[in-house]
Amino acid sequence: MVLIVRKPTGRLVGYVSANQSTLLIRMNSVTGDKVTIRISSMNGKRVYQNVVSATTQHIPIGRFAKGNYVIEVWQGSKRAFVQQFVKP
Repeated sequence: MVLIVRKPTGRLVGYVSANQSTLLIRMNSVTGDKVTIRISSMNGKRVYQNVVSATTQHIPIGRFAKGNYVIEVWQGSKRAFVQQFVKP
């Protein structure tokens, strides 16, 4: 058996990975506090928004057009994370 112990990094999001159907957002929160995830196209159109627990999220993106998008993760009124990703 392998035991993995995660140490807090101070960063809310550990990493983001996208394939043709799913966007994976790996959260570092151990408390599972509520956050808002927003995804926008590069022209500013919001294509996804949801309030979720700050745990690893698998977001279906199969219906999104190919291209570049921006992910924002908000904790209350504070933008805690922003990153661009490419939907293949």
